[in-house]
Amino acid sequence: MFNEGDWVINIKSGSFGYIEEISSSGLFVTVVLTRSINGESMNSKKSGSVIEFKSAPIYGLFGNGVLECPIDLAIDTKDYEWFKELLDHRLIIERV
Repeated sequence: MFNEGDWVINIKSGSFGYIEEISSSGLFVTVVLTRSINGESMNSKKSGSVIEFKSAPIYGLFGNGVLECPIDLAIDTKDYEWFKELLDHRLIIERV
């Protein structure tokens, strides 16, 4: 169902993060939560059943070149390669 690195949303809290670890049974995950439902930056871990999370459509949430939220996530997770890629895409979109 999920893979390590997948972006997910906690169904109860609405917090957003990525899967850090999946149990050998595939029934439990550890998620690094990076954004609250209010969009506030956070850095906490939550372990729980896979049924507590749903896939987060990162790019599907943002239309018309709006990449600010994924850029914030790249910064939050210190994923500088992803940050640069998103920034390059935003610059291309802004030129059009």
